[in-house]
Amino acid sequence: TLDGRVDILIGTHRLLSADVHFKNLGLLIIDEEQRFGVRHKEKLKKYRLSVDILSMTATPIPRTLHMALMGARDFSNIETPPANRLPVHTEIIHWNDAKIHHIIHRELERGGQVYFVHNRVETIEAMKQSLEEIIPEARIAVGHGQLPEKQLEKVMLEFMDQKFDILVASMIIENGLDIPNVNTMIINRADKFGLGQLYQLRGRVGRSNRQAYTYLLVPPMDKLTEAARKRLRTIQDFTDLGSGYKIALRDLEIRGAGNLLGKEQSGFVHTIGFDLYCRILDEAVAEMKKSLPDEDERENQREVYSDPELDVHFDLLIPHDYIENDLERISIYHRVVNYRHVENVEQVRMELRDRFGPLPEAVDLFLDAMKLKILAGRLYARRVILGNRSLRLIFDPRAVEDDRFYKEIIPAFMQQKECPVRFLDQLKDPGVALTLKGDNERSRLEFAKKVLQSIIRNS
Repeated sequence: TLDGRVDILIGTHRLLSADVHFKNLGLLIIDEEQRFGVRHKEKLKKYRLSVDILSMTATPIPRTLHMALMGARDFSNIETPPANRLPVHTEIIHWNDAKIHHIIHRELERGGQVYFVHNRVETIEAMKQSLEEIIPEARIAVGHGQLPEKQLEKVMLEFMDQKFDILVASMIIENGLDIPNVNTMIINRADKFGLGQLYQLRGRVGRSNRQAYTYLLVPPMDKLTEAARKRLRTIQDFTDLGSGYKIALRDLEIRGAGNLLGKEQSGFVHTIGFDLYCRILDEAVAEMKKSLPDEDERENQREVYSDPELDVHFDLLIPHDYIENDLERISIYHRVVNYRHVENVEQVRMELRDRFGPLPEAVDLFLDAMKLKILAGRLYARRVILGNRSLRLIFDPRAVEDDRFYKEIIPAFMQQKECPVRFLDQLKDPGVALTLKGDNERSRLEFAKKVLQSIIRNS
């Protein structure tokens, strides 16, 4: 590759070795990104200044997914399945000879084949013998990574030629196999597998226009750990085609986001709390992108923002039938709740109208409520409570330490004439209550925004 005679080089992890060099590398494509560890990715970072890198995976690890959600990496999602592909029916079962015989016999009756995943090589032959007793009419083969290379190749080719009905295999079948005639899989001790592994295994069946089945064989549920039960429920619930992203999100929730600057690919985030972690990471990413003003500019702007909590008596949401793509909805939520200027929210309103059509009432209320939150945050509020006829702002205790709060903001509240203002427990929990005008939520939100904008202008 040093002399440039090869245009495209396809290889394994071997391409990351120190003795492999390239003359003019321009694009690096990583397939099955979840199979690369942090050390491999650190090696890849050396290419990033001069090379475009595209990573592909059906189930990103929590660390990678969280980096994408936080904006540290670009991210796109392909959800269109191949033509005529059907979702794989997934079911959790316990060991029962009659049940296993029924599952396998049904597949053989329609001329199909079966994967039986048993990930312990030392007992895989004993498992084969057990299956021979359960369904003696089936032809059974064994395949695992410790077999000699030629013997393993012979087993796989004969299985593809339908000389065997059942392949008892280890995790070796996780990636790369495409045998359309295999449409039933039984995974023994599925509780021992990770979510990404289960999703990859399930993807080995259902690769034709036939209905496929995956059975997760586990001990009684009360003997499993809580994390294992969550994994099993997730893989059983998310069966739609292209659901790897949703499964990865649940994996992120179960295991934590990992250490972005270290080797851990999951976990640890709960030690400081997910919300604080996200805030710290947001600031770090923004600084790296040079999107934050410097200290002098922030001082000149005299901008205060307390990021208040928002309590309302109606649902704040973007309906699924308006934006069906989960990734798109999450992206909109993440952008809007982190904005600090109402102009940004209005830009999102225009963008949604342009991309998805006229806004339903629920989306209008959501965006207006976010504007109200931003305006209240500019007035030192730590909590915003919107009732049927009133708006209450509970101020941040740190507000009393700022002279501007009493010299400018409180007088602005007292001088506004749009609606009555009542002060609440100023010593214990400083706050104000405003009586709102309007016949419905939308008009009352508009009125509340108008009042707060007036107060901000006068303070």
